[in-house]
Amino acid sequence: MTTMLFAFASYIAVALGAPPEPPANAREAKKPVVQQPKSTPPAQPTAEDVLRALQLRRPVNDVIPPGSRAARDAVAANTTSANRLLLPEGLSVVGRTGRLSSQGQWWVFAFDDDASLPAMKLLPNTNLEGMVRTLRGASAPVRFTVTGELTVFDGENFLLPRTALRTMDAADTPAQKSSGAPEPSRVAPDASAKDVLDRLRAQQPNEAILPLGDGAPAAKERARSAGYTGSFLSDGAPLMNRAGRLVRQGSWWTFVSDSDHPERSDLPLRMLPNQGVELMVKESQHGSAVFIVSGEVTLFEGENYLLTRVTTRRADTGNLRK
Repeated sequence: MTTMLFAFASYIAVALGAPPEPPANAREAKKPVVQQPKSTPPAQPTAEDVLRALQLRRPVNDVIPPGSRAARDAVAANTTSANRLLLPEGLSVVGRTGRLSSQGQWWVFAFDDDASLPAMKLLPNTNLEGMVRTLRGASAPVRFTVTGELTVFDGENFLLPRTALRTMDAADTPAQKSSGAPEPSRVAPDASAKDVLDRLRAQQPNEAILPLGDGAPAAKERARSAGYTGSFLSDGAPLMNRAGRLVRQGSWWTFVSDSDHPERSDLPLRMLPNQGVELMVKESQHGSAVFIVSGEVTLFEGENYLLTRVTTRRADTGNLRK
């Protein structure tokens, strides 16, 4: 029936002069196919584009080289005493300039060439004694260049001075020139060996390098404190495998000999604060303890001190060791 109707409609259209209407499926087949334009892939950035982008993202401020004076000053400016980090024990402080001052029983060294280093208490030894002697004998402020070794005790850094050099400021030069000493003349080409030696002696700095010490302390310095009237150990002398106990005497922890022969017992030694002493203090809180200690002896104003290097706790054997 549908075919007959379609044929009749076609006949009418032809009779009227209009082209016949194709079927629906034929119209869909004859529709033109519209092709979508292909998307263009994004262009890869060139090396010049990458460099320009990096230059735009770089910091506005100049980069400060690590370890430079500007870097140390920046660290010091943003570091307070409350959050200042401790420097590790055994670290060397080399060629730092500053001033020495007295604070209670301690001599304190304030660094003026490195703001990142806080003022530190100096551990007593012969080098510190020479610095104190120079400071007391000077009529003007004195600056020192110190090299030393750091220790740590109870959350604080200490400095053991190994070498000390008096820094000659520009203000010292006019005073030396006005002292009346004549300017040494040039050595003649035919000068004798004695003239050359005198010339070299005249060119030596005046009180620049501190002496290591004056040898043994005076008798009145030996008797300055009770218990230190016997023989003294020299500065830097080693102490090996000494048995003893840690005793609090005033403001110092003291190492007292635990020898089986009291008539030949060693003199008590004040302990220089470091991590070894801190460990001994913690162990002593659990009861009486005997330690085997090895270290280095220092000497300051007629008293010996001990810087521990190796510390072990001796096992308690009771009466078996008697």
